[in-house]
Amino acid sequence: MAGVAERFGNVMRWTGDIFAALCVVGVVLTSINGTGEAAFGFGAWAVVLWVIFNTIDYLLTGRRLRVFRRRVD
Repeated sequence: MAGVAERFGNVMRWTGDIFAALCVVGVVLTSINGTGEAAFGFGAWAVVLWVIFNTIDYLLTGRRLRVFRRRVD
């Protein structure tokens, strides 16, 4: 059962990364086209979904978000 949870967690993490990339696209569209509201809303939803999918990954696998991992030197 742990293997299934880890695989599903990986899918959630990858999906979250895709939404993070969409957020970057939204920010770029805002700066290029000046279509502030549409692109900002697009980016904001991408961030919300990124957090949701990475939270599901954390709950299933116990892995922290990559942003918050501590480096061990």
